[in-house]
Parts: sequence; C-alpha cells; structure tokens
Amino acid sequence: MISTILAIILAINPFKIDTVATLSDWMKSVRDDSPMCMLSIPATHDSGALYGRLVGTKTQDMDIAEQLEGGIRGFDIRLRASNISKKLGLYHSVMFQFTNWEDDILPTFISFLREHPSETLIVTMKCEGGDIRKYEERLIQSLQDPDNAIWFVQDFRSDITLGECRGKILFLHRDKAGDNYPGALCRKWQDNSTFEMEMAGSDGEQADVSIEDIYFHQDATHAAEKAELTFEHMKMAMEASPDAGKWFISYASATAMPKAGPEEFSDIVNPWLEEKMSGIRQNCGILFIDYVGSAAAKELVRSMIQSNEYLKR
Repeated sequence: MISTILAIILAINPFKIDTVATLSDWMKSVRDDSPMCMLSIPATHDSGALYGRLVGTKTQDMDIAEQLEGGIRGFDIRLRASNISKKLGLYHSVMFQFTNWEDDILPTFISFLREHPSETLIVTMKCEGGDIRKYEERLIQSLQDPDNAIWFVQDFRSDITLGECRGKILFLHRDKAGDNYPGALCRKWQDNSTFEMEMAGSDGEQADVSIEDIYFHQDATHAAEKAELTFEHMKMAMEASPDAGKWFISYASATAMPKAGPEEFSDIVNPWLEEKMSGIRQNCGILFIDYVGSAAAKELVRSMIQSNEYLKR
C-alpha cells in the first residue's frame, strides 16, 4: 500500500521525493528534448579536494562516489602529470589529493553511469600545474581508449539535448586535449572574474558561455557579497531565451586565504543561496559548490534539482 502511494506521488511530482534513489536518478524525470544548457546542474568545485584544510585546498567533505549518489552532476577535475606514477594525479594547487584520473576518478564516473544510464555528467578538465605537454599526452591516451570513449559525448553543439547525452560524460576542457577531443574546448577562460567566452567542439560547433568565478576576497566578511554576485549571475540564466543556446556557469566557491578558507565562505554562501532558490522553477545554469556534504549545501542541491521541474516528462 505504501509503495503504491509513493509511486503515485512520484508520478505527480518526481522532484519532490527526497530519497537516495531519487537523487541518484533525478535526470530520469527530465524530458529527452531538454537542451543541456537549459538544465540546472548542481556541481562541485574542485570535486576531489578532500585534503589540505589548513592551507585552503580542501573544498569538499564528500568523495566523488558519494557526490554522484547525492545528485551532483557537474564535476571540476584538476590534474597534474606525475613524474613518479606516470598517471594524472588529482591536485588542488600544489596539494596532491591521493587519487588519480585513470585508476580512480574516471572508473568511478563510468561505474555510476553503467548503473544509472538515465544520467549524464558535465566534467570540466583543467591542468593544475606541472608539465602541460605531459598532461595533454596522458589525457589524450585516456580519452581515446576505445573502452573509455564509448562513455563520452563526442560531438558538441550549443543546443545538445539531455537525450543525446544520457549515460555519457560531456567534457568541458579548460586546456588542450588534442585535436579530436570529446566534448568542448573552452576558449580564453579568465581567472577570478565574471566573463563571456566561447566553447567549441572538435568539429567547430560553438556555444556562447557566461561565467561568474570571482573567488578571491579580502576576508570572510565578503561572503554575503560573493553570494549576491553568484545569484545575480544565476538570474541571468533564468532570464535567458530558451532558443539562445547560451550556457551559464556560476561558482558559489570563494576563499580569502590565509585569513579564511573555502569552508568559512561556504558556511555563509550555501545557506544564503539555498534560501534564494526556494520555489524557483527555472534554468539556473551550472552551479559549482564547496562543502557539498553540509546540511545547507544538500538543501541547495535539492533546490537546484527541483528547479528543473518545468522540464519534467
């Protein structure tokens, strides 16, 4: 009887059921013809940075597997070519995060998609220092491996749909990844700024992108100001024409190291944004969040997911 009632409620409004199962498959309830640029995507900034709190490099309190099950669909992956392991190690600044791309992160993504074929992941890739030529060489090797490539969105368009991306990873490359890279290459990504840029697929298809990533502040007293900047940018996504094919990426992450780190900012920014998101049922773009395991961040993720209600089947 109870299962029947839950099924009826889910059919009426699939975004309202707060269960692990719903969070792990929330895209199942979104229409296939929905452009990816019109989805609100909860994401994590420096997704695998679990170490280095005292030096300001720790940005997360849930590992990537837990984030996936918790509804996160956007990931910020920063890699450096190791001279020891011959792998691409995960870094935040100079801090190695004791994991690598080839053996840990990519297999985790693929395993999740194998079990949840209704979902898609947007993954930004960045060379975090070191030899950029080795980074590109090793990344190309990984991306062109036939066993891996079947899990990637190869051809990018500004209006690419969720149906075309289900069960796959859509890469957004911040650095070179060869000539025949899957996904899109970001051109002229700026630092600590709000800016416009273009993304282009390897076949030349392009999309306009607006990014808010002002992350460095004098101290944590500017956290509310940062939250306002982020939400104003999210409002631009809400107001954008559905036919424009424009992408919006906002960062809720900030720091004032050595005075205050990402955790101090997230303690203010995440609940501020969660309150603003209440009742919104519009496209908010991709939102990168710090400390996504906190109570406020979990509510913010749920609010982001629920804002896609207007795209439900």
